[in-house]
Order: sequence, then C-alpha cells, then structure tokens
Amino acid sequence: MFKSQMLKIPRNMPDMYLAHFPFTAFCRIPSLGNGTVHNVTVGSYVPNTFKIHVSCNPGFRLTKGITTRHSEHDIPLNHDENMCLSTGKWAEDYRCQWDMPYNINGTFSRGIVKLYFTSKFLVPPGVHTVDVICIGGGGGGYSHGLRGGDGGASMFGDRLKAFGGRGGTARYGGSGGWGYRHLGGRGGNNGTCWFGGAAGQINRHPNACVIGSTDCPFCGAGGYGNTTDCPATDCVVLSGACSGPWAIKRKGLSGSDYGGGAGSLSGGSGGAAGYSRRRWMPVKPEQIVTVTVGAGGQPSSASPGNGIVVVAWGDKIEHFLPSNSDWKRRSCHYMNPLCSCLRDMGTYRFGNPNRYL
Repeated sequence: MFKSQMLKIPRNMPDMYLAHFPFTAFCRIPSLGNGTVHNVTVGSYVPNTFKIHVSCNPGFRLTKGITTRHSEHDIPLNHDENMCLSTGKWAEDYRCQWDMPYNINGTFSRGIVKLYFTSKFLVPPGVHTVDVICIGGGGGGYSHGLRGGDGGASMFGDRLKAFGGRGGTARYGGSGGWGYRHLGGRGGNNGTCWFGGAAGQINRHPNACVIGSTDCPFCGAGGYGNTTDCPATDCVVLSGACSGPWAIKRKGLSGSDYGGGAGSLSGGSGGAAGYSRRRWMPVKPEQIVTVTVGAGGQPSSASPGNGIVVVAWGDKIEHFLPSNSDWKRRSCHYMNPLCSCLRDMGTYRFGNPNRYL
C-alpha cells in the first residue's frame, strides 16, 4: 500500500474521525529508535491490514516478536514488514538492536572503543573525525628447535597499519615491526640479551644489553625471565622492562599486551610490534570500517603480546582513560628523576614531552 492510501486523521482528534468508521480498527504508526519507518508519517493512523516497511540504521539489526495471535497472522509478512490488525494492534513488536561486536564506553557524540580481535567498526552518526591507535602482535621466542612465529599486523581499514614483530631464530632475535609513529624493539640474541622487544620501544644504546622499555599508550614491554618491574634506580643492573600506560603487564617470558615480544632462554627472543597513531582521521558518519587485530606469533617459548586497535571520537584517547601516576614514577618516562642517570650513560634517548601522545 502507498502513502496516499493512509487515512488523514489528525493526531489530536482521532475519536471524532474513528466514529465514522465503527467497524474498522486503526493503528497508530509508531516511531522506531535507531531505524526508519518508510513512506508513512510517524504518529498518523492507518486501517487494519495496512502494512508498513521498516529498516534499521547501520550497526543495528531488526528483531521482532509476535505480539498477539490473530486470524490475520495467516497473511504472510516479510521480515521488514508489519501489519495493522483488526484489533487495533500491530502484528509484530519490532525494534532495532545494537549489532556490533563491542560495547561503547561513552555515547555516539563522545566515546571510545578498544578492539581486541578482528571485527567491524561503526563510525557513530554525526562523527567526522576519529583518533586511532594500532599496535600489532608481538613476535614469538625461539623454543625447542622451532623459530618463533611472526606477530600479525593490526589495521584500521586501509587508513592506518602497524606491523607485528618477527619471531626469534636459534641465534638471533626477531626484528621489530614497522609503525607509522614508532618501530617495535628488536628481540635479544641468543646468549647475550634474552629479552623480547617492546612495542614502540625507547631507543637503546647499540652496545648496551638493556631490556627495552616503552612509554607509548597501550604499548607492552617484552618478556624476560621472571622480571616484571621497571629499571633499578642504581642504573647498573636493570631488573626488567617498563610497559606504557594502559598496557597489560605479563610475567616471566611472556610479552606484555599489547605487542610485546616473547623472551627466550634457548634462542633468539621475539621482536615487538610497531606503534601507529593518527589523531584527527577523517571518516564518514555511519561508515562501516573493517578492523584487523594482529595476534602474537606462534609457535613461541611463551605467549607474546597480542595486538589492539583503539578508536575514540569527540576527544583524545587519553581523556577517556584514568591517569596513572604510578606508571610515571616507575617507568623510564622523561619526567622520572630516577632515570636521569640513564640519560647520562646514553642508554636511552628522550624526546620532547608527550612525544607519543
């Protein structure tokens, strides 16, 4: 049926008009949240057997359930149709439900999403720019005669990409993955530096056997023995490596999430993933973007860090996450006075404040 077939009943005077049709039931066109009722006016009235067609916005799916049994249910309805019954009720109770594989922390106007596996991302309605971080998967460490597997790349559509770290061989550590902002650290070689690289690693002195650290958001350090803490304050022996803020630290040889390479005690350790970020990336509202999240490389001596893709809109990523003063106190962050001697010995090069953010 067409829009011209609807009865033009004023919303504020339905009873007066309905009195002229004593044997006809009428249904009021309902609104459909996150969807559209086509070719009709929401709030208008239509007679029984009138069918409407509905559709949901991108990222939502139509769900329906029979509201009441009636003889008119013998009339077949397509999935996107609903029909007015002679009882004055609609045959179906339909709604548009969220159909994306993640939950939004925030709203459509200001929010953040952390994606841990390959999926789709819906650009919220009205959003024209997003802040995106991509970190690939860490490389695996050499183990039991097997070269460590390479970590997978993480991508936001074809707009931003961070490569995973390479796996370690019997003699050499895997190379770090490429990133738009920073490369991943190389894994340590067999018999010298048995540690995995750090994602977005702070540069090391080429001749220093120092466990790689990182301070970019979500970047994980590499695995090494049972050490999990930050560098010792005497600046002579380093007891472990530092991950960046909002990373998930792992113990032992396991690389930290996200992107840390696995350590190895029998061969080369895994390289770490690259770190990519693009602040005000232009997008189209309600665009569906394919997101690829790289996994840590296998086989491996221990679990490498997996990758991640973080997307925010309406604000910077940092403004959605709690500050971590303990991270600054214990890490190789440029503001940490305990690391000043590391600068003096040339182990680390520090750039401008917040160079990763």
